[in-house]
Parts: sequence; structure tokens; C-alpha cells
Amino acid sequence: ALKTLGVTVVAKSVIVATSSTKTICSVLTSTKVKGLKAGTCKLTVKITPPATKKVPKPKTTTKKISVTIS
Repeated sequence: ALKTLGVTVVAKSVIVATSSTKTICSVLTSTKVKGLKAGTCKLTVKITPPATKKVPKPKTTTKKISVTIS
């Protein structure tokens, strides 16, 4: 969505489905999720901002989210 607005996203992101919800959803690439059947899909999203001169080793932010697939 941001690329259509002309915004360049330079942070690295990784999405992983938890092992208990692999039958409900699957991660196609590290940025796309596909619903396989109805239920609640639990995902772990990790985002690492780009390195800069001020912050040569930025910290990775991790969030756990739930997505309802109907």
C-alpha cells in the first residue's frame, strides 16, 4: 500500500505463522499470508529498521498478532 503512494519502505520484515495455526493460514513469502480455512491465525511479525550512522545495529521489533479468517 505504501509503494502505491510513492513511499519507499527500507525496513526488513519477516512474518511467521505459529505452529499451532499452520493448518489455518500459511506464509507464502516473508510478507504475504494466505488463509487456508476459517479460524484465527496467530502470526509473529519482526521488523528491523535500516542501519544508519547514528544506529549501526538497530534493534528488531517483534509483535504477535491474531487475524480472524472467515
